Amino acid sequence: LGMLAGQWLRQRISALLFKRCFFIGLAALGGHLLING
Repeated sequence: LGMLAGQWLRQRISALLFKRCFFIGLAALGGHLLING
């Protein structure tokens, strides 16, 4: 499901914007795990 959503999103937005959002999401997840883990 996540992969399909990612592919659909990548067709709609530019690769650069997708990559930026991906890394922001990854950083947010990492920070969340550090704080709550």
